[in-house]
Amino acid sequence: MLSKEELRVIEALDGPKTRQDLAAELDYAPSTVTNAVSHLASLNFVIRDTSTGEVLVTLSEARSLEVYQSLIKAHPHIDFPDLSAVDTRRRLVYTPAADGRAGCSTLNR
Repeated sequence: MLSKEELRVIEALDGPKTRQDLAAELDYAPSTVTNAVSHLASLNFVIRDTSTGEVLVTLSEARSLEVYQSLIKAHPHIDFPDLSAVDTRRRLVYTPAADGRAGCSTLNR
C-alpha cells in the first residue's frame, strides 16, 4: 500500500517536475519527496529522467495510475490520500442496515 505522501506526489505530477518543485508544491521536506519518488520508481509508477542534468519525475503509464487519476478527477471533493493511506487506523465499513439502506461503521485495526 502507498503512503499518504506517495499518493500526494502522484496527484501533483500533472507533468514532468523536479523533486524540488514537488517539495515546494506539497510543502514537504526534500527528503520526504526523494523517499516517495524512490519507492514509486521501484514500483514502476514514476520515471526519473536525468538527461537534462536535473532529475525530472513523470508518471508512468501504469493502468492503476490511470484509474487513480480518473477517481481524483471524478471526485475532487474526496481526499483519497487521507482515506486510503497506510497510517490511517480507522476504516469505514459499509454494511446494509436492517431496513435495507446502506449504512457505515468504523473498523479499528
